[in-house]
Amino acid sequence: MKNGTRLQRLHAGLEAIPQKRQRTNLLGSLSQYGKHAAAAESVLRANADAERLSRQVFPDLATAPAAESRRRASRLAGRLAKRLRERIDAVQDRATDEDFASLAEHVRSADKALRDRWSRQLEDRLKGYGALVKAAEAAKLSGSRVLATQLTMLQGHAGAPPRTPELAEQIRKALDGLTGMVAQLGLEGAPGRFLMDAAAGRGDARALRDPEVQAFVERHDLWRLLVVTFR
Repeated sequence: MKNGTRLQRLHAGLEAIPQKRQRTNLLGSLSQYGKHAAAAESVLRANADAERLSRQVFPDLATAPAAESRRRASRLAGRLAKRLRERIDAVQDRATDEDFASLAEHVRSADKALRDRWSRQLEDRLKGYGALVKAAEAAKLSGSRVLATQLTMLQGHAGAPPRTPELAEQIRKALDGLTGMVAQLGLEGAPGRFLMDAAAGRGDARALRDPEVQAFVERHDLWRLLVVTFR
């Protein structure tokens, strides 16, 4: 990975600076910055891996902000390494301190950008299923408990992208299985179409004119779950 390679070179360069042992006044700064470079490399490598695994679940996931933050961190690491190779005393410069602070900020930005995109994508995919589960449970439809359990499991992964191939595959399969679980709820006819459309956020209030839909809503006391709004 190019980003990781530059940060690795920065870390290695800090460790291998000639005569640094004789420059006791620089040892503290060199050691501190070496640790920062190693930590940044580790986090960015994990970020790139998590992006790849996220795309295993959502191939169209928009991850440009995270990738750009990684590129900025890589370019900055390259400049730092060059500066410190050319002049060891630069480790005490204010510019070096500021650059390492910027490096840490790029690392945080990459992590936050990927987390935010992942969370938004997963939440959007699950949008409407919560209301559908409530309606199905209120109507005591068969299979509602299994769907609720699956939904809770998936919502628990919204906070962070998958870190292992096994988890990414588990999430992908669970998402793909939601449609089949909804089909097993027994939502048939006009009432079934109404509930499924409402859960997907495309419900049409005119469907409530249908006597069959009205009877279904009345029979299962679903009025309290319906929300009226303007598009």
